[in-house]
Amino acid sequence: MVTLQEVKNANQMWFDEGNASFFGDKWYKVKHGKSTGNPYLVRYTAAWTDMFGQPKKYHYRINPINSDTLKIESLIDTVFDTEEEVNDWLKGN
Repeated sequence: MVTLQEVKNANQMWFDEGNASFFGDKWYKVKHGKSTGNPYLVRYTAAWTDMFGQPKKYHYRINPINSDTLKIESLIDTVFDTEEEVNDWLKGN
């Protein structure tokens, strides 16, 4: 199983303090799809919610991780309000 430390080692710029601050990321976890075992980066983030004078709103976003290279891939479209919703999504993936 892929670990967060392995993903951090393969994507050092992604986890740079300035990058996390710019995007409003609070924390990261690597979780795996239940049916495929594929790794995903789960981010608890406020990214872009405070634009145009709006208050920050934390939510969860998911990036697939390439199993071979451990590179972080593009975000999936879904925005999740709770970690439980993330876990439910992972059950089908």
